[in-house]
This record gives sequence, structure tokens and C-alpha cells, in this order.
Amino acid sequence: MGRIQESLFYRYQHVTGPGCVLVSIQFTDTAVNDIKIVKLLSKDEVGGKIQFDLDNHINEIKKGVEKANNELSGNLIIGAI
Repeated sequence: MGRIQESLFYRYQHVTGPGCVLVSIQFTDTAVNDIKIVKLLSKDEVGGKIQFDLDNHINEIKKGVEKANNELSGNLIIGAI
């Protein structure tokens, strides 16, 4: 049997007109080379094809975290989105 992993994601729903995105970010204590991308599937969904501009989504999150770190003297490091 597999090991159960516990992790904390901070989530916020962002509505942009007719669509919306659930932004979920997991922070880490140490720098990572690549941010882990996690896609949650709905109950009957198969395949999990991402239907939006993932690179833009990642860049917007990075810029937002960088801005928050600068404004609040923080040191948040993104581990997963």
C-alpha cells in the first residue's frame, strides 16, 4: 500500500468573465528547479487536458508571489501549482 502524503495548498477562485480558474499554490522552504504542476480531475473526468494557457498562468502566479514578497518583505517559494 502507498504512503499517504499530507500537504497544504492555498487556494483562491479567480473569475474572469464567463470562465474561472481555481488558483492553488503550495509553498516550500527550499528553492526548487521546476515548479510541480498538479491538475485535479472532477469525478468523471478522464485524461485531464489543460484547457487554458498554462505558461501564462504560471508566470502570473510567479509575478504575484514576487510582488507580495517585495511588498511584504516575504520569502515565499512556490513548490507546486
